[in-house]
Amino acid sequence: KGNCSFDEIKPVITRYFGLKFEGNPLEDQMILLDYQLDMLKDAYLLSMRGEEVNSIDPTAALLYGNYEPLTVTITHLLNNKAGLGWTSYQHTGVPVSTSAMGVGADIFNGYYDNTDVALKIMSVMGIPPKIHIAHHPDVK
Repeated sequence: KGNCSFDEIKPVITRYFGLKFEGNPLEDQMILLDYQLDMLKDAYLLSMRGEEVNSIDPTAALLYGNYEPLTVTITHLLNNKAGLGWTSYQHTGVPVSTSAMGVGADIFNGYYDNTDVALKIMSVMGIPPKIHIAHHPDVK
């Protein structure tokens, strides 16, 4: 159980995750909107109670999976602000089982790294694979 107030945890969230609680959200994307602040407060309360999140409850499963509510909510907010979306809590780095029908189907049957699937699709389409490397001072 936690004995830290929400106001006491806010500077920690700002320091380690960059989310801000004051200012104009039109000028700084990291400033939380009212509904985002409400989400964070709700998750904080669940986390501070120290209770296991019951993933049988469809709302809790959707919001937190089986993970710690405050951490998951912070992560969701950061993902949202970055324009990222995830479809599950079950993603891992293991190879993906694939299969296909049609032209080139034979190269898809098996387990592959998810990035290999894109390369296989480009191959079947006759598109040369291109890897975009962001400009970085160490990359020439």
